[in-house]
Amino acid sequence: MSDLPLPPRTRAGATSREAPLRVVHLSGSEATGGAGRGAQWLHEGLRALGADSTIHFRRAELDAQLRPLGPGSVPAAVGRLKLAANRRITERVKRHNERFYFLAPFALGGADPLIAGADVVHAHWLSDGSFSIPRLAAAGVPLVVTLRDMWPFTGGCSYDLGCGRFTGDCHACPELRAPFSPWLARWRQRANRNEAMRAVRFVAISDWLRDRARASRVLAGMQVETISNAIDVNAFFPVDTAGLRSRLGIAEGEQVVVSGSLDLDHNYKNMAALLPIWAKLARPGRRLVLFGVGGESLRRALPDDVVFLGPLRSNADLREVYSLADAFISPSLQEAFGKTSAEAAACGAPVVAFDSTGTADIVIDGKTGMLAPLGDSEAMAAAIERVLVAGGRASSLGTTARADCLARFAADVVARQYLELYRDMLDQPSGRKAA
Repeated sequence: MSDLPLPPRTRAGATSREAPLRVVHLSGSEATGGAGRGAQWLHEGLRALGADSTIHFRRAELDAQLRPLGPGSVPAAVGRLKLAANRRITERVKRHNERFYFLAPFALGGADPLIAGADVVHAHWLSDGSFSIPRLAAAGVPLVVTLRDMWPFTGGCSYDLGCGRFTGDCHACPELRAPFSPWLARWRQRANRNEAMRAVRFVAISDWLRDRARASRVLAGMQVETISNAIDVNAFFPVDTAGLRSRLGIAEGEQVVVSGSLDLDHNYKNMAALLPIWAKLARPGRRLVLFGVGGESLRRALPDDVVFLGPLRSNADLREVYSLADAFISPSLQEAFGKTSAEAAACGAPVVAFDSTGTADIVIDGKTGMLAPLGDSEAMAAAIERVLVAGGRASSLGTTARADCLARFAADVVARQYLELYRDMLDQPSGRKAA
C-alpha cells in the first residue's frame, strides 16, 4: 500500500489547477458518540493528507436538507416526517424490545444537496434511518459504507448477541414482541438488499464484524473488507496521574483496574460481569474505577471501595483516567471495535478482553494485553491477574500497547488506507471520471 496521499483530481471545467479529492461523509449519529468520533477522526486524518473532506452529522445540518435522491424526489418536509416516524417507532420498540435500538423502516433516499460535486460519498452510522444505502448507491457517486455495528445487515438489532438469524431470514426474530409483528424485521432486512449495492464498498472496523457481514443474507456476495477504526493518538497518550490519585483517594503504588463505556446499560456491554470478576481480584493495594452513563443497577451493587466516576465528557478527563489504569477491562460479549479499549491502549494501559469479538483486533494477546475465551469470567479474572502481577502499565505490555496503537490506529494511518480504497474505486470503469 502506498504511503503517499491520493494525488489531486482535475475537476470538471478546470483548466489550470487541480482540485483535491472531494469526500463527503454522512453520519446519522451525533458527533459526540462512538461512531461519530471515529468518523470525525477519519475526516481529520483525510484533511491532514490533503483531501477536501467534509462531514455531516445528524441534527440541523442533515434534518434541514435531507431529501430522497433520483427521480420522483419528494420535498425535504416529507423526509423530516419520515425521520420523525422512524424515531417514534424506535422509541416504542425500545419500550418492548431492549435489543432493537433502531428499527427505522422509513429510511430516506439520500441528501443530494450535501453530496453535489463529491468524488466519493462515505456513509458511516446510518442506524437511525437517515439514509437508504441502496438509494445512495444508485445516485451515481462512488459509495463507501463503514459498518460500525451489525444493524445494516440484520432485521433491526445493532448486535444479535448470538441469535444468528441475520444469516437467513429475520422473520422468526425472537426479540420482537407485541405490538411489533416479526414481519417488521423481515421488511427492514429485505429493504437493505438491492442490486445497486454490489457497487458499494463496505468496510468493517474489525475482522469480527467483517466476517459476520459476509455471512449475512443482506451482504452475502458484496464487497466487504476491514479497515480499523481511527483514534486520535494526539488526544490519547499517557499523562501524570498524581493529581487524580489524590482527588480519588487512591494511594501512590496502588494498582488500578479501569472499565467503562459511553452507555453502561447496553446489554452487549456485559457490565454486570464486572462484579464477579472483581470479587476474584479485590485485595488491599488494588482499586477498581468505573465510568460511563447509566448503570444504576450496577452502581447499587458495587462494593464501597469501588470508585464510580459517572460520565466523562472530555478527552482530557478520559485521558487521565486511562493513564491511571494498570489494566483496562472490556467485558463486552459483542463489539464492532472497542473504541474505549483502543483509547486506553493509546494511553499505555494493557487491555483485557474476550476473544471472538471486535476488541480482539485491538489486543495482541500476551504482548499488548490479554484475551480470554468469550463469556468466561473466570478466565478473564485470571488474565487480569496475570497483567497485574506482571506490573500492569509499567510492564512491557503497557509500552507496547501505545506503540501498537500508533502503528495501526492513528488517524493518518487509517486515512491512508481509505485513500487507497477511494483510488481503487475511482480507477474502476464505473467510477466517476474527472474531466
